[in-house]
Amino acid sequence: MTRLLHVDNVGVKLGGRNVLHDISFSIESGQLVGLIGPNGAGKTTLMRAINGLIPTAAGTITRNAKIGYVPQSRLIEWDYPMSLEQLVATSFIPTQRWYSRLGKKEWQAVYQALDTVGLAHYSDRTLAELSGGQKQRLLVARALVTQPSLLLLDEPFTGLDHPNQDSLTELFTSLANTGVGILMSTHDLPGAVDMCSQLLMVNRTVRAYGTPADLRDPHLWMETYGVREHSPLLKSLGLA
Repeated sequence: MTRLLHVDNVGVKLGGRNVLHDISFSIESGQLVGLIGPNGAGKTTLMRAINGLIPTAAGTITRNAKIGYVPQSRLIEWDYPMSLEQLVATSFIPTQRWYSRLGKKEWQAVYQALDTVGLAHYSDRTLAELSGGQKQRLLVARALVTQPSLLLLDEPFTGLDHPNQDSLTELFTSLANTGVGILMSTHDLPGAVDMCSQLLMVNRTVRAYGTPADLRDPHLWMETYGVREHSPLLKSLGLA
């Protein structure tokens, strides 16, 4: 496997306050890494730092891969008058003035990305016509259009019903099987244990990093999430 990302003793400050410290881990090709931790643990901040959207205060981030970033769906203006193909094409904006200037190669990539996520037949529909699951798939297509080898997914399952979650799980697993590395933040802990090859447990710093089998100590979860023995969280993970 190829190392796609190496994070070494990274710290992040926001508003002069330390929000992350001593963050170290690596991701290799084909790994599907679940980024887990309680609310306010710094998961989104870590993703934004990896993607270069905010500066680090300490440490180094070595990126050996083109990165595709899927933000939280709630951050998108879904009422904007734009078609699916146009939104996916906005991934090329850093190198093109606007989608109308895209060439044949770029448009082929747009339709290939839509086909990968199962939305090829909806390419000319407007954003407002989409269901929650389709919206999330569209954001994945937008990230895939530039053919990244590392995907950052920020809470892709939020607000989705179980069938849509299952469908996305199949998509992410399929991408990982092709060699794409994935870092996915999620609050669906049983789902993360089932689908992820590794779990990165964070609460301001790295609490644990390993396979789901490595993270079976209930005290680790109790300390990180601030729950008691026999809590519903531990029961859902089969640890109580």
